[in-house]
Amino acid sequence: MKTTRFFTVLCFVFFLISTVFAQQQGLGIVFNEKPLLNPEKQSFSGQPLVKIPPVCGKKRRNMGLNLPFPFGAGAYGLWYEQDFIARKLLITDSTGRVTVTPDTMIQNTTASEMKLQFRPDVWLLPFLNVYGIIGYTEGKVNPDLIIPSFTMHIEGLPEIPIDTSFELKDQLTYHGPTYGFGLTFAMGFNAFFVLVDYNYTETYPTDQEGKLVNHAFSTRLGVQLAAKKGEGRGAVWLGGMLLTNNQTFSGVINVEEISPTLALILGKEADYTGNIVSKQQWNMLIGGSYYINKHHSLVIEAGFIGRKQISLVYAFRF
Repeated sequence: MKTTRFFTVLCFVFFLISTVFAQQQGLGIVFNEKPLLNPEKQSFSGQPLVKIPPVCGKKRRNMGLNLPFPFGAGAYGLWYEQDFIARKLLITDSTGRVTVTPDTMIQNTTASEMKLQFRPDVWLLPFLNVYGIIGYTEGKVNPDLIIPSFTMHIEGLPEIPIDTSFELKDQLTYHGPTYGFGLTFAMGFNAFFVLVDYNYTETYPTDQEGKLVNHAFSTRLGVQLAAKKGEGRGAVWLGGMLLTNNQTFSGVINVEEISPTLALILGKEADYTGNIVSKQQWNMLIGGSYYINKHHSLVIEAGFIGRKQISLVYAFRF
């Protein structure tokens, strides 16, 4: 009952303000819409497959207001690379009774990922878009570490400091399917708009145990443009992104290369594990989009300061 009452009030509010609001594809509600270039440009033409969703969409379309087509499907690609800090490095023998931990580490650790995703979406409300994520992720971790000294721990014995330096520079790769969901809030006034996006994904590497969890939160402030001819519309923006992409890494190290004497205790080979944490989770964004018409749109975006990234999107709406 409370939910029904809420949506009734919401539709009534939208009905009162609908004469001064218009919604463009991907930009949410835009108050007093007027693109920065060619402000006299008319809205896109065409009709959607259905008029609801978004909520109250049919009523506003019957009044001649411009709304995005409610359903969409997009192809999304993202590549990024950034610096990380390796920590909690642990080397163990095959029995797990002997462990080695570094006293200090000199490092230049980096990691990169390539994500390819399919994103179906729907506008539930004129300012709220929800989408699913189905895709594939491939990445690599470069733990470039120098360990000047370390400590050996053996069950039942005191700690043994070892002043022997060694390097760990294996390139570790992973790949696997990715699933998730996201929400986008979009609203504008005149030529300007704001976008706030959050998405959650889980990647299941085929060559590792467990899963990789990512949270991405981004904000964008932009301006809408219009072409002189045709239905084309454009937009450009600046923003920032928070990406939590901490990971684990593991592998096998040749103990004899470190110290033949140490190999007598640990064995010829030992397993190692560790965590990597991004040095800077935020970065800056600059991007632009081109809406060919109400069906087709293209987006390109680049990231800098803290994380290098580039993303490309093609979306189809109906």
